[in-house]
Amino acid sequence: MTDLPARRSLLRFAQRLYDHWSSAPLAAEWPFPDHDWLELRRTVKHWQLAKQRGWRLATEQARSYVQRQIDSLIAQLTSFRATQEPDLPQRRTVALRDLYDDLRALHAEFPVVRLDHAPQELAVQTEPIVLDDEYLGPFEIVLKLPQLSARQPYRVVALEPHPADHDFTTPHPHVRDEVLCEGEGHSSIRTALRQGRLLDFFILVRQVLRTYNRGSAFIALDEWHGRSCPDCSGGMDDDNSTLCERCETAICYDCSYSCSRCGRGCCSDCHSWCGDCDRAVCHGCLESCAECEGDFCSDCLTDGRCQKCTEPNDEEYEHANDKTIAATTDARAPTDVAIQPVCLGKVALPA
Repeated sequence: MTDLPARRSLLRFAQRLYDHWSSAPLAAEWPFPDHDWLELRRTVKHWQLAKQRGWRLATEQARSYVQRQIDSLIAQLTSFRATQEPDLPQRRTVALRDLYDDLRALHAEFPVVRLDHAPQELAVQTEPIVLDDEYLGPFEIVLKLPQLSARQPYRVVALEPHPADHDFTTPHPHVRDEVLCEGEGHSSIRTALRQGRLLDFFILVRQVLRTYNRGSAFIALDEWHGRSCPDCSGGMDDDNSTLCERCETAICYDCSYSCSRCGRGCCSDCHSWCGDCDRAVCHGCLESCAECEGDFCSDCLTDGRCQKCTEPNDEEYEHANDKTIAATTDARAPTDVAIQPVCLGKVALPA
């Protein structure tokens, strides 16, 4: 509970709230979610690509993100359908008295309430949030009055950030870059904003912060202290990671390649592919063709040259073939050689 400001100050801020709520059109609050639909399509493509390449962790993370996007899209489409009803009022019907009462109630409900006239913000501070024994610290919920018609006119700020080890932009499983993933609370939060129920709005947002849902989390709590794989950006811990045996970088098992020559496990930066047999080969086992300078494994090189460079080209083949034919023809041509042995008393006859 925080100290209650003077009645005149509360009335003045309630009037400002009333002016913003009364002037913000409803139609602008729930446009058709084109951007979210396109984002979902992109995420589905990433999901399919991860599955094709066998990236287990990346596949699971993409699947979870797709599910969250689907849930959010359903909620937004529901809100959009509501805006198409002919009886929907074009402006909010908010009572000044209700706003004033909600401002008083906020001071009794939250440890800190901030009324800012200059940036035109109303903010409350939550108690420290603890989820599954993970201390995340207190958060500030900031309602931006000039943006009441925006899709999410508020931000959630970590006051004592304890973010995931591999993503400093995520101080809470459901908050990234000060944007809250509302999950199942989306519809209730939107309705409270539309109806000007100030107290209910802040309590609903706080409730989302107090609740953990692994299916709608940006980062699951059991991966909170894991590391990020530099190859696929997926979370990893000691149980599902290994070290590249050339540069000693930690990577997940799904991104580790075994060299076909020496058997060492390598990250993407320390291995390449043989230009002939297309097998994974670490940089220490790759050799360059002396002629074309391409990278190959030793099995695909003959006397330091790749198969393509050891095969004669068409011009060389035709030249060699001409010489062979000429030599064969000369060998078969008649010559003035004696065919009768020359004996004593006899004359050699021409062939």
